[in-house]
Amino acid sequence: MCKTVPPVETPWTVGDRAEKDAHVPEPTYAYGDSEVAGDRLALLAEVFEPSTAEFLDAAVPTDVELAIDLGCGPGFTTRLLASHSGARRTVGLESSPAFVARARRELAGGPGGSIEVLEHDVTEVPFPVGPADVVFARYLLAHLPDPELLIGQWRGQVRSAGRLLVEEIVSIETTDPVLARYVALVTELSASRGTDLLVGGRLRASGSVVYDATAPIAPSPSAVAQLFEMNLGVWRLDPWAEAELDPRELDELADALAALVVTPPPMGAIVWRHRQLAYECD
Repeated sequence: MCKTVPPVETPWTVGDRAEKDAHVPEPTYAYGDSEVAGDRLALLAEVFEPSTAEFLDAAVPTDVELAIDLGCGPGFTTRLLASHSGARRTVGLESSPAFVARARRELAGGPGGSIEVLEHDVTEVPFPVGPADVVFARYLLAHLPDPELLIGQWRGQVRSAGRLLVEEIVSIETTDPVLARYVALVTELSASRGTDLLVGGRLRASGSVVYDATAPIAPSPSAVAQLFEMNLGVWRLDPWAEAELDPRELDELADALAALVVTPPPMGAIVWRHRQLAYECD
């Protein structure tokens, strides 16, 4: 099992945890855990599945006994991980009871091997199932503070010769002004919550990294507009958005996104770049 990286200095230390807990709310998922939020993650899973599948095929070690999907949401990535790792047991960990319940429904009768979902906060270690051969996190660090610290803690939950796999966004580039405005607002929203939407660009490639790739992805602009419209319907209720943004502007943005779903810009109008990292344990 990899050694857990010792805690580093952060805006709050362990000794200050009680004071921090009293004044700073725990991080929450900006897009919620409602049925609509789950449907939004279903669309996201469909849009980005091909690139993640290629990453798993390239980076998963052989002979996987246990694979863990961190922040599994409604279970779409858990199914993908089970299918492409060939793990004899795959476990999704998710803090939202609503998503846990949906994931269990979604995964009923899934691919071969054993798949289960447990309610657990992935920022808390050790994990309830013990060390794994593969620990996988997709688009999770962008929603959590102290990503480098978490990577160190998660590596401590990987067996010898196992791997921690991380996939995060490096950039979102678009030529469409409506999509560009949405991306700019979400970047500000993330910053207001102490997180980094584009965290993939800052992750360090230490000596334990055995796979490091950046994958360009140009999904259907219509699907992207639908995804953004669904997101906006949730995060516009965030306290920062309600305090800082004009609701009339958000109404106009929602209408413009809905129009793009019907009449989208040409393919290639928006391109994601995803950082895909595999950390191997000695």
